[in-house]
Amino acid sequence: MKKHTLLVVDDLKTACEGVRQLIDEKLFEVDSAYTLESAIAIWNEKKHEIVLTDLRMPAGQEGLDLLTHVKTHSPETNVIIMTASGEVSSAVHAMRLGAFDYLTKPFGAEELAFRLDSAMKNMDLVNANRYLTQEISDEHFLIGNAPVMQALKKTISLVARSDSRILITGRHGTGKELIAWAIQKASYRASKPFVRVNCAAIAETLIEAELFGSEKGSYSGSNERKSGKFEQADGGTLFFDEIGDMSLSAQAKVLRVLESGEITPVGSSRTFTIDTRVIAATNKDLYDEIRRQQFREDLFYRLNTVVIKSPALADRTEDIPLLVDHFLTRMGRPALNDSFTDEAVDYLQKRDWSGNVRELKNVIERVMLLNQNKRVDLEMLKDCFPQKEMAFDKEPETDAAATLREARDAFEKKFISSIVARSRNISEAAKRLGIQRPTLYQKLKDLGINIYRLTR
Repeated sequence: MKKHTLLVVDDLKTACEGVRQLIDEKLFEVDSAYTLESAIAIWNEKKHEIVLTDLRMPAGQEGLDLLTHVKTHSPETNVIIMTASGEVSSAVHAMRLGAFDYLTKPFGAEELAFRLDSAMKNMDLVNANRYLTQEISDEHFLIGNAPVMQALKKTISLVARSDSRILITGRHGTGKELIAWAIQKASYRASKPFVRVNCAAIAETLIEAELFGSEKGSYSGSNERKSGKFEQADGGTLFFDEIGDMSLSAQAKVLRVLESGEITPVGSSRTFTIDTRVIAATNKDLYDEIRRQQFREDLFYRLNTVVIKSPALADRTEDIPLLVDHFLTRMGRPALNDSFTDEAVDYLQKRDWSGNVRELKNVIERVMLLNQNKRVDLEMLKDCFPQKEMAFDKEPETDAAATLREARDAFEKKFISSIVARSRNISEAAKRLGIQRPTLYQKLKDLGINIYRLTR
């Protein structure tokens, strides 16, 4: 479990040590400072979540100066003022300036624990609100009543109650991240952070620092302590987006954390336990990636306790009117029937959406921007698609294949011919096609491909 960071400030070292003895070290990572200057310097470096400071400091300095500095740079940090019994009015003034609470000296372990527990709970609420405000919007609700969506929602309600790792599969644009969000929101971790990792964007040289955090000076350009993705998601959910694009070296490091439940920041000797649920998503066939030695088999079996398939839009076309209506509402536009003609809506439902919900959303935004205050008809809608994407509207070519088998053979012939023409020999062509040489020779014979004409 991740410890909360606490800075204790008092000009008397014995007072700081006394506070340390009253604190549960399993819950806090504690630092001490004895002057205003050192307190500011230490806090600037670590950005402690809670500051416990004496009101009166040496040389005419006051804890209010530290309070002002901390709240200016980090309004969410909880500052608790320690004050003598005759200075309660000053403590109340401090609370008006942003202090979270105050303690009257002398105080015991129980009173201190109560104040710190309140501060920790407040920090959890602040963090939860920050993540919810930044990340959760209407866009993060799963829209749709198609059978596949009903089945998906039922699955989510079942798996959300556990801490099992989940692998979400599906094509680009189907809403894999929304499914991960829905699982988080339906779980007991709902108020905790949801942290996303773009696996394809992690620089090879910064993998460990990005995932596990780093101490100041641990690598070139590291000027302050940074928390990693696992630490940021402690208590909540860490979402690995497109994990099939993660490098093998990063996969090994993630596997080690999943096995031990512990992380060690770069440049640090300390190791601490994390309570983070992991959800991963991919648009790739990971079985094929394992066969190609591009994905670790042991990591795959660590991740796929539960596999959820994100349905393509083609499998839920009856949801298209609901989705369009949702997008229009978010754009502040009139409802579907007032914004689109029946012919346009029918066209949307019959179209082949290779880009899935993401493509549909982009088209709706585009057509509404280009046709301000107009009801969109079929021609307006068609004008918003690139011409090459409208091939399904054209009349069938006269030499089109008459049967599915003929179409398949035509594709195979063109594809195999292309591979053979670009290969040095049959062995290389067979390897690139993923088949044996005898199988390729038979294919060439069955499809009537002249190998000598292709390679000469």
